[in-house]
Amino acid sequence: MIGLAGVGGEFLNTWLLLSLVLLIAALFKSSGAAVAVGIIGYFVLGMVNIPMIALIRKYTWLKWNPLNMFNFSAQLGLPTLSKITKLTDVQLFWGNLAYIILFLVLGLLFFRRREV
Repeated sequence: MIGLAGVGGEFLNTWLLLSLVLLIAALFKSSGAAVAVGIIGYFVLGMVNIPMIALIRKYTWLKWNPLNMFNFSAQLGLPTLSKITKLTDVQLFWGNLAYIILFLVLGLLFFRRREV
């Protein structure tokens, strides 16, 4: 059973993913291409996570990348994951919020330049 914190983590992860997909959609001229990239990107995230963990071990500054932020809900359920992500729950929370805002603002800026 997922606790309240886990639900909150999933909620933030969903918003992070949605903001990233909106940014990607705003960058593409074709909506179909944007949707395809969003769907493929969702599945690629799982495959990229393992090499990203190895890179974070080697280069600790990479812990702030948006892909690492997707580990927030998993870390809420398994606190020892902080040894892998190199971030606390609070840092992951604020990192998620920062990337959500950044991606939404960039998506809005790029969308305004699009000819619809």
